[in-house]
Formats: sequence, structure tokens, C-alpha cells
Amino acid sequence: MDKLIIRFLFSFLLLCGTLLSCIEPFEYDKIISNNLISIDASLTDTPGEQYITIKKTNPTTIYSVFFLPELKAKVQITEDDKNTFLCLDQNNGKYLVPASFKPKTGSKYRLNVTLNNGSNYESTEEIMLSTPEISSYNVKFDLEAINPNAVTPKPGHLVYISLKDNPELGDNYIWKWRVFEKQSTCATCEESIYVTNPAPLGRCQDVRALIGTGSVYDYGCGGNCWEIINSTNLNIQSDKYSNNKEIKNRLIAAIPFYQPSGFLIEISQQNVNNAAFLYNKLLIEQNQTSGSLADVPPAALIGNIINTTNPKESVGGFFTVGNAKLKRIWVPRTEYDVFQYLNGRQFRSEPASDDANRPPLAPCILSRTRTPFKPQDWPL
Repeated sequence: MDKLIIRFLFSFLLLCGTLLSCIEPFEYDKIISNNLISIDASLTDTPGEQYITIKKTNPTTIYSVFFLPELKAKVQITEDDKNTFLCLDQNNGKYLVPASFKPKTGSKYRLNVTLNNGSNYESTEEIMLSTPEISSYNVKFDLEAINPNAVTPKPGHLVYISLKDNPELGDNYIWKWRVFEKQSTCATCEESIYVTNPAPLGRCQDVRALIGTGSVYDYGCGGNCWEIINSTNLNIQSDKYSNNKEIKNRLIAAIPFYQPSGFLIEISQQNVNNAAFLYNKLLIEQNQTSGSLADVPPAALIGNIINTTNPKESVGGFFTVGNAKLKRIWVPRTEYDVFQYLNGRQFRSEPASDDANRPPLAPCILSRTRTPFKPQDWPL
């Protein structure tokens, strides 16, 4: 459950009208009094688990709201009006897309969601467009790659790619990336110590002598582990001025120095329709707006999902299915440490004791941000 300042919600959630309509004035009272549904899914044809996320806002005050996961919904994807794929409720607002879902270029896809209260939501029909390959890349080291306008900018690597645009006008590209870094710390306990029971995950166990001390102990990994750092900024471009030409040296990522062993970056390039492009363009523009809560809030974003039982309801989020082209790049380097960068401090070990079994090692738990499995194309 994420607590968000309402100004962020203004810039991220609401759906008003259709995607190509004019932006309507913001209804301030509406967002305070209503619970608003947000349905998000950006599916691709690449391997790996994919989810559809459904959340509902629960406003508490004029200044803040909560996002609550929507549970027990029926979520399904229809392909070409004949094949249906039922998604599995994960009991946290996420619905796992079945492994049998393998989208194909040129096929049409529609998302249908029925909430536990009977409300039904449906997306527009989305055609999966073909995406050209990433033709080349370039990686440059820069001492001021991260926050170049800061008092003390940080060194890092700038990653650029190039591609040959499709002959047809109307291609819209979205780039995402994730970085794999070797991780050596798998558990952190505050005013407690790590114990391996119950297996296999273990837990932090309270220690009376540590309560109120502010102590923090870190525990190494019991095997191989990689941290996964996902991109958080949107990166989009239309082929309006580059149709059938080469898009050269597009800056995709600025990766800080984390540790000596280098990193593997996986870049995803996806071609989406105009509706998805405009939605992401508005999201970028509104997130760059600065000001205070007293400022006029930005206009509501426009998505492609409606409530079929109540078409007047505002619904947040967007549904896309895209052909993705991946490029994995290994970048060697020497500097710093991934744990120190991610946590802002050095590793703190539990003090030595007479117990030869302490401190224990912790398992690397598979998640969106960590994996015990060697990433594809990791060279070492």
C-alpha cells in the first residue's frame, strides 16, 4: 500500500474522455470524494513473468490518498476475438499472465476486467506492431553522468543506441532498461539478528539488548545473487521527423558506478500505436511540472480502458501489447560498491561471538529486483 502525495496522483492517474479529445478541466472535488480504479498492463512477447496491476485509490485527506490493491477480480486477455487467457490473482493487486500467452505481431488483443462487485472494464482493441532491431550501440564514460547540475555529480556510463526506422509512417518507440549488478548482501536486520529458521528464507529475530540502539546488521549471500535495477524514467520518440531513416545515438540510460565487476544492461525497444505514445507523452510532460499544492493541478491523463457498466466513470491506466526487441550489453568497469550506492552506507556486519555459526549467510530471494539465477549473457 503506497501513500502518495495527491499532487503526484493528479499527474498520474485520472482518465477523462477519449485519448484524442481535448484535456478537460480538473475536477478537484471528484478525486477527493471518489475511489478511482487504475488498471495497468504493458505486455510484450519476451520471456518472463508478466502482470496486470489493478489498484483503487482511497482518499484520506485533502493532501493524501492511498493506493489499495484490488482483489478477487476476474482478469482475462482475448486474442483475435477467439483465444482467451485467464490471469491468476496473486492476492496483492497483481494478476499473473499465464505462460501460454505468447502474443504475435499483427494479432489483436483486448483486456477485460470484472471486479468482485460486478463492475466490468474493457480496453480498446490493441494490435501488436512489429518493432525493428537495435542496430548498434555506444557506451561512454562520463565523470558527470548522474545529476550533472548537482553540486557533486556522480560518474557513470551513458548508453546510446541506434536503429533503422520502419518504412511506414506512424511508428512510436518506447525504450525501457534493466541493469544486473552482482550483489553480495542478501539480508539486513534493524535492532535484530538474522536467523536461518524457518528455512528457506529465514527471518530477522528481535533481540532485547538491541532495542532502542538503532543498530543495523547486514548479512552476506549464501550463493550467487544479482541485483536488478529497473528504469524509472519514460523514454519515447515518434518517427514523425525520422520516418524510414536511421535514428542515431539515442540516449537510453545513465548508469552510475556501483561496483568493480561491471554491469549487464538489457534494453527493450518497443513500437506502440499513437494512443499509447500520446498517453506516455502526457505522463512525461505532467511529471516534469513543478510547483506547490496551491498551484493549478495538471490535466487528467487519458487512457484506453472504460467501465462498460458505467461509461461515465473515470478509469486510470493503459493496456498495451507490444513486440519488443532486446539488446544486452556487458560494460566492464572499476569503482565503488553496489550495496553502498543502493543503501547510502557501508556494509555493517554482526559483531563476532563465540558461536561459530554466526553470523549466518542469507538466501538470495527471487523478486523483481533480485535473482539467484545467472542473467543471460552475463560473461563471468
